[in-house]
This record gives sequence, structure tokens and C-alpha cells, in this order.
Amino acid sequence: MNLLSAVFRWFSNRPSGSTANQNKKVASPVMSDNENVPGILMYESRICGYCMAAKRLLKKKGWDYQSIVVDGNSDARHEMMERTGRHTVPQIFFGETHVGGYDMAALEADGKLDELYESLER
Repeated sequence: MNLLSAVFRWFSNRPSGSTANQNKKVASPVMSDNENVPGILMYESRICGYCMAAKRLLKKKGWDYQSIVVDGNSDARHEMMERTGRHTVPQIFFGETHVGGYDMAALEADGKLDELYESLER
């Protein structure tokens, strides 16, 4: 059995109420809990290293974000691909601004990520 088959089997055999999903917020695109305020939205996969790194950076900054997990969710993946023209994860939005994948790290290194966050209407 190759690694991809093993990972697929592991995800397929997990119960739907697994603890991995209990902390995930699944949200409609771009909107935070207050539907009038745009926020940070990330399309992600549970097995993506760049997604994990992006989540760590957002957590380090103390910024709330909404997550849409595309694993096994063809509607969410299709929505992501329609909005971004890309099929890879993560895909991150700050309001209506598409940051891209983990390109967010480059914005942080250039000192521009805080500016982008501050530009969100809150």
C-alpha cells in the first residue's frame, strides 16, 4: 500500500464526529461571525503543511479566521477554485482581497500583513 492510499483510507475510516472537526469553523465565504464585517477566510486541507503553517501564523498574530475544509467536500473545493482559479490549498482571503496560498508569509516578512489586516473593515 502506498502512502497516498494509506492516508485516504485513514480519512475514509474516521468517524464523522471526530475531534479533528470539533474545533473547525465552517463558514460562508468572507464573512465573520458578524455578517456585516469581512474577515479572514482560509480554504484548507487537514493534511496540508502550508495550511498548518498559515494557521500557526494567524494564531501567533491573535487573529480570528474562518476555515473551510475542502477535504471530501467537492462543493467547497469547487467554490474555492471558482473564486481563486487555483486548486491548491491554502487559499486565503482578507476580506475580498485574495492573498493566495502561504504567500501570507512573504507579506509578513515584508511587514505588509499587518497593514492588510488593519485595512479590514471592523
